[in-house]
Formats: sequence, C-alpha cells, structure tokens
Amino acid sequence: VYDTIRTNRVVPLNIGYIAALLDRKFGKEVSIKLFKNPTKLESAIKSNPPDILGLSHYSWNSRLNQFFVKLAKKRNPETLTVMGGPNIRTDVSGLKDFLMQCPDLDCYILFEGEKPFAELVEKRLEGDKSYPVGCASLEDNELVYQPVQNFSKQPKEIDFPSPYLTGFLDEFLSDPELTPMLETNRGCPYGCIYCAWGVATLSKVRVRSIDTITKEIDYIAKQSAGQVQWIVCDANFGVLPRDLEITKKMRSTMDANGYPNNIWTWASKNTTQRNIEIAKILNPQGNGYIAIQS
Repeated sequence: VYDTIRTNRVVPLNIGYIAALLDRKFGKEVSIKLFKNPTKLESAIKSNPPDILGLSHYSWNSRLNQFFVKLAKKRNPETLTVMGGPNIRTDVSGLKDFLMQCPDLDCYILFEGEKPFAELVEKRLEGDKSYPVGCASLEDNELVYQPVQNFSKQPKEIDFPSPYLTGFLDEFLSDPELTPMLETNRGCPYGCIYCAWGVATLSKVRVRSIDTITKEIDYIAKQSAGQVQWIVCDANFGVLPRDLEITKKMRSTMDANGYPNNIWTWASKNTTQRNIEIAKILNPQGNGYIAIQS
C-alpha cells in the first residue's frame, strides 16, 4: 500500500497464507520475505532482486504494482513477476488486455492463489518455465490460460497452514498501525454481480478448523500491539451456526485483554436472528447492524 497518505492498513493475511503454504511444502528450498511498506520493498529489490516477485493486486495498489514489476525486471530480467487478486476482469479479453498493458508482468493468478502459486514455485525449482493451471500468461501476444476446474468439489475444510501460527505475520502484528485480520471461512453462496465473491468459482463456503481459529485468536492477542480493532474478513460472518462459538471466543478475548474494542464483520444476509445474537455478544451496549439483501 502507499505510505504517502494516512489510510486504513491491515496485516497482510493474504500473502501470509501463500508464505505459510510455501514454507510447509518446500522448507529450506525457498527463502520468503513479505512486504507491506513500498519503500522497504523498493530497497530490497534494488539490493537483492528476487527470483520471484509476487504482488497482491487491488484497486488501491494497481499502479504501485506496475511500478514494482517494472523495477524488478530492470534490476534482473530473469525475475519472475506474478500478480494475483480480484482487481481484474476474468473473461478472456479482459485477461489478455491487462497482460498486454503490463508487459513486465509474466503471469496473473486468478481466484484462490495458494495452490497455483505453490505449483508455479515447484515448477521453477524443477527448472520448468511453463505455467500451471490457474495462471494466465501471454505467448506471442496470445492468452494462455487454463482455469482451475471443479473448484466446488474441494474438501469443505481448508487445509492451508495458519500464517499466524507459523510466525510469518509477527512483524506486522507488532505494528500498531496495522489492523489484524481473521478468516474463518471462504466462499459466498450469493451471486451479486457487483462483488468479486459473487463468481460461481467461489460459491462454495469452505471452513477453517475451529481449533486453528481459536489458537489464532489467542496468538494475535499475545503477539499484537494491542490494536483496538480487528477484522473478520469472511464474506458472510454468521452464515454458519459455529460462528456463534467463534464470537464467544472473541468476546472472552476482548474481556481478558481489554482489546480489541471493536471487531468488524460483514454479516450474513439470511441469518437475521444469529446476526442479532452475534451483535449482542460483540457489542453489549447495543451497537450493531443487520445485513439485508434481496
């Protein structure tokens, strides 16, 4: 994110997931460094260009990302440059247009990025310069892209290692300017045309284990700088009955530590009574809101 203006900043949970999976899969075969601050990333690229530069791509950092892929290629033309994230049109013409407009970008990973990125790293470790399923690239100015198939048939429980419990996010938790984020499930059963969650690929709701979530809440409370706000980044918190159990754990953590003062959630659209119960637990004074959707 830009560091030139004051804005909301969060712990980079997304790239933390990728780092934790790479560490589990490859161990000492890879050396991983995560960045939030653009000045630090610029220095690192100039002093020691990486073999692979991966950037999470959003509306608020698109031009910043294009600066970094250009810088990386300038310092080392062999650096593999990769982006992933929701700020892209997912149709064939949209993908091709984006890659044509960003010639220093080697490939773009669509939707859930952990496995395709890990498979890409595995290929490079083996000396294979092809791209795995889920990665879009250009060859002779033509789009090469094979989407991930049968995404909805993945196991209901997400088996990725925790970015918190593996220690990859400690540096960011200790920064009082960064808001901790939690993910308890992925996917969204709704098909809103205006939302990146609304694509059919992500329609299945998959969960992370309650045990891991509980440990993460304890870990964040212990390792953080006492940030007064946390974020639950699920698309529909409250969509599952177990979300009440998670809410009670968060409430006990708030009471025991005196922080956070507020936990921000995006409430489920079809579980009004459960949303009310969650709001009462998190905000005993009566503050809260209910999501309504046709």
